[in-house]
Amino acid sequence: MRVFLRLFSCFSLCIPLLAGHQTQPASQTQTPVFRAGVDYVLADVVVTDSRDQPIRGLTKDDFEVVMNGRRLPVLEFKEMSIPAGDREIVTTAFAAAAVDVARNEPATTGRQMVLVIDDLHILPQDIVRTREAVRDFLRFLSNGDQIAVVFTGRSELGIDFTSDLARLGVVVDRIREASGFAKGPRRSEPTVDQSAYPRDDDRFDPEETRIALLERRTQAEQMMFTLRNVGRALAESTHPHRALILISSGTDFDLSGMGDGQELLYQLRKTFDEAQKANVRVYTLDPRGLVLADTATAGAPPRDPYEAESIRRRVRHQQQYLRTVAENTGGLAMVAHPNLTEAMRQIIIDNGSFYLLGFNAAGPLDGRFHEFDIRVVKPGVRVRARRGYAASGAKATTASLTSSLDAALGLGMPVPGVLMQVTAAPLRRLDNGRVRTAITARVTTAPPPPAGAAAKHDIYFAVLAVDREGKAVASKKTPFAVTVPANRTADLIYELNAVLDLPTNTATLRAGVASALIGRTGTVHLPLTVPNLKEKALTMAGIALGRTGTNGVTAARYDAIADLVPFQPTTDRTFAVADTLEVFTRLSWRGAETRAAAMITLRTEAGTGTVMPITVEGRLGNDGQRTADVRLSVPLSGSRPGKYLLDLSAALPGGNPIRRVIAIEVR
Repeated sequence: MRVFLRLFSCFSLCIPLLAGHQTQPASQTQTPVFRAGVDYVLADVVVTDSRDQPIRGLTKDDFEVVMNGRRLPVLEFKEMSIPAGDREIVTTAFAAAAVDVARNEPATTGRQMVLVIDDLHILPQDIVRTREAVRDFLRFLSNGDQIAVVFTGRSELGIDFTSDLARLGVVVDRIREASGFAKGPRRSEPTVDQSAYPRDDDRFDPEETRIALLERRTQAEQMMFTLRNVGRALAESTHPHRALILISSGTDFDLSGMGDGQELLYQLRKTFDEAQKANVRVYTLDPRGLVLADTATAGAPPRDPYEAESIRRRVRHQQQYLRTVAENTGGLAMVAHPNLTEAMRQIIIDNGSFYLLGFNAAGPLDGRFHEFDIRVVKPGVRVRARRGYAASGAKATTASLTSSLDAALGLGMPVPGVLMQVTAAPLRRLDNGRVRTAITARVTTAPPPPAGAAAKHDIYFAVLAVDREGKAVASKKTPFAVTVPANRTADLIYELNAVLDLPTNTATLRAGVASALIGRTGTVHLPLTVPNLKEKALTMAGIALGRTGTNGVTAARYDAIADLVPFQPTTDRTFAVADTLEVFTRLSWRGAETRAAAMITLRTEAGTGTVMPITVEGRLGNDGQRTADVRLSVPLSGSRPGKYLLDLSAALPGGNPIRRVIAIEVR
């Protein structure tokens, strides 16, 4: 029942928790013409032949955009062709270093894709094939692709959007940790086919069957819940080409039948509608490949022909589910494919060949969804394109912004609507056992139209901490009023700081902002380990990293964390050789030792580097716990450009060292 209970706690995440106070517990191009009062739409279009092979070489004149019965002129046209790569996945020490900054920066080239691994429907015997499918997916990516990874049952194992192949490579090893709780397609169901079983048949336990059916339905709903949330998050992205790749065996409910199947189909239709409106294609891949009844379910093989046929029927339901999801969102379904490597390659190729069309929409600025139709005038082609757009509306209100921020934080993946990067350092133990944590977010937005006088800009900053089960354990929302300088033409960059008291079972920190200036919301998800600072053994708190000098920040709110960190933390992890880094952490231990030795090593992966030692004196508290602040300056002058590991270690006299490692880059 481990998965069953975890799923209910995932659904229990209450979005309205975020109150205003802290809660404890080769192409043609043409310059587009933008007109005032008109929405400019950029749509990606996939064109294939009868065998689903991409058709290349089309021109602008081959396309038609029709809206409200009127043909609209295509103002921007570009053919995109991103071939499947053949990249080597190497997990380095830099990838294994602590992920202490989360980002949602958009891709500048390539595609934006989310890989959803449905661990709730992957059998133990399919884990190896799933790992290979994920490895193939990563190998076939291009350098400009930006990828996020989401697990349907273990959200804390996911990875935020990144183009770093080494960072993405660690997900291959996480599949084994996440998977193995699925049961596969049902055998014959006594609730429907009781006549097939003698009364004394040990396979017939009504109560066990009822619980199993409820668990299976909950798993199916969680998979669709994840798909819908990913689609909503991608809808906030401004990237023109977005896709979702689902690796799953599918659910075995009959979507053409009554009861649970009909209810799941209703939910699926809502998912399809949202995906189409968000211009998100869903590709599905069954990691089982060609499925046999003997290996399609958990436990022993079928005991008789009736049970084998029942399993085969359920497998067909699973396969039909995967086909339905892909075909209704403009993607492809790789089901019962004999070669999974080739199947994944075909997904990447299909998603890498498309056309970008830009045009001025003919709908009103009413904030509603308006449909259009993109056609190709050539016969015998299949066109997959978005079917509409969400029009601009009235200026966002405080209520609408905060509501969208709450909704974004409740999603299972980051929302890239506002450019953000976030870091957090759990530093001070409290009497209630929680750890006070300094949180810093850097927010980047486009500037407003130039104005002769400075103006105020409202930003709403919210943080939500969840445990491994997806349950909210702490939250806080803070409004900020920052000043936009007069005649500002460069991007606006803000550093926002907040404090949150976190329990030691925190797994992920979700941080988000809503910008009144651009009327958009962005969020990031930061994996976070909160140390138990009441341990007798030497324990290291979180690490805050700063830099000397200016950093181009428009406004900063250091006062919110001034009593926790002796400098303004930075979310940068790329520095110049002229920079000097500031490093701060806190040590905690219980015992007779009054001093601790700390050391920072700035080293390359080869192990060579600079060592800076320090001895700190422990302050004795009323509870017998000693604490000591560690602050060191690390000049980067003399460092060659490249990647480095910032290795902070500490030890008591005669004791074993503890350490934390952060990856940085010097340019």
